Amino acid sequence: MEPAGMATRLAWRTLDPFGVELLTDLSRPLAAEDEAALRALIDRHGLLVARGQALPLARQLEIMRLFGPVLGDRATLNYVAPDDGVLGLGALGFHSDLAFAPEPFSYISLHALDVVDGQTATLFADGARACEELDDGLRMRLEGLTAAAVSSSASGRAVSYDIPRSAHRFDRPAVIAHPRTGRPVLYVNQAQTARINELGPEESEHLLEQLFAVLYDPASLHEHRWAKGDLVIWDNIRLQHARHALEGVTRRKLQRAVVASRSLYEQIPDFRPGDPAG
Repeated sequence: MEPAGMATRLAWRTLDPFGVELLTDLSRPLAAEDEAALRALIDRHGLLVARGQALPLARQLEIMRLFGPVLGDRATLNYVAPDDGVLGLGALGFHSDLAFAPEPFSYISLHALDVVDGQTATLFADGARACEELDDGLRMRLEGLTAAAVSSSASGRAVSYDIPRSAHRFDRPAVIAHPRTGRPVLYVNQAQTARINELGPEESEHLLEQLFAVLYDPASLHEHRWAKGDLVIWDNIRLQHARHALEGVTRRKLQRAVVASRSLYEQIPDFRPGDPAG
């Protein structure tokens, strides 16, 4: 872990293996140079963590507007909790929100309003970092290949090569250019990537397993264990996230704000939780 740094008046320090911890009270308005520093930090590191914050939803939305348009009342979920009726209690495998839609969310933030400190965690994998760590053979193998993402965030490999015709699906290159920074991002994930379209079932799964070995190398994962007051903001294009099952967890209320041009239902009006491959 590197020593504390300073960008304008915004205090921060880098985290291992990636990300930045902000050492600034975000409840108050920031100067223009500090807002610019926040944008530069998330472009460079992909993940921002700020502890001991006390932010009403309106202030969290203000912070997220620094990175783009927020969904606000158009969001499907403004609070994540064991009884939210959407995500449930099960484990969630590594995924990127709305990877199966034309426009995945740009940035996501969660703010811990009521949690048992240290009891639960969110895991992050960095697709840009993984892309840089691919060996030359794998990198060349991916040229011209596309991946099919389907609606799923279940634990493990719940998706398969044969995609139901009714499933919500979107195809993209296996390596994409980040829309803001242009940085190459390995854009396949454990929970949503059903297949590499140009390959047969066995070859597709074998290649995905090789890519997942790089993406989910334990030494390359960031684990954030939640404590009350934590605010975590991440780049949903560059990073993937996952969580363990929440059986027995009753206090885990996280306030959620999302940067996106269009919501899930604006993109897929007929989406229903529990749809095939969803």
